[in-house]
Amino acid sequence: MPLSVLNRPTVKWSGLFGVITFGMCAGTTVLLSLYMQDVLGFTALQAGLSYLGEGAAATLGGVYVAKLLGRFGGVKVLSSGLLIQGVGTVAMFALPVHVNLAALLVTSSVMGLGHVFSVVSFITIMTSGVSEQDQGVVGGLSQLPQYVAAIGVSGLSAIAAARTNALASGASPSRADILGGLHAGMVTAGVVVLTGALLVGATLRKRTAA
Repeated sequence: MPLSVLNRPTVKWSGLFGVITFGMCAGTTVLLSLYMQDVLGFTALQAGLSYLGEGAAATLGGVYVAKLLGRFGGVKVLSSGLLIQGVGTVAMFALPVHVNLAALLVTSSVMGLGHVFSVVSFITIMTSGVSEQDQGVVGGLSQLPQYVAAIGVSGLSAIAAARTNALASGASPSRADILGGLHAGMVTAGVVVLTGALLVGATLRKRTAA
């Protein structure tokens, strides 16, 4: 792999934002599954059905993202996508210990919508402007973040577990303790994504314009 390709600002920075959006979405999805089953007492089937809102939002985002890219450009859509994903993720701090389907569906749907915008736009930026001979290499690199992003699952799970143990103070954790740990992981994910949204303009706007 030519190092000149890896050193392209649009390739390396878009790849970083790809890791952020994939890692934090995947990690938060795991935490949501734990929330629904360990805190709310949902069955696996009920938990799966509760992702329908997120799936519908992602489908809707996929329908319109190409039009948004054509109108506003990849950088603005990427920044907006990370912002939307981050807001939806941070808002999960409001998820209660008792069932509130509205809060669950709204927060997960907002996260899913922003995630789709982020994924499509970072791949668009990464693969634009490279030479024909490097298209295959960069196309392969654009798929790498979703695998590297597994670190988000382990990292957020570790944060949630550590916070739960701290709240339990050696005793068997209650549902409130588990929820406190999950909230810590979700807020961490949201802050990371929002930080990424702030960095997009500083790292990519001038490069893509050039």
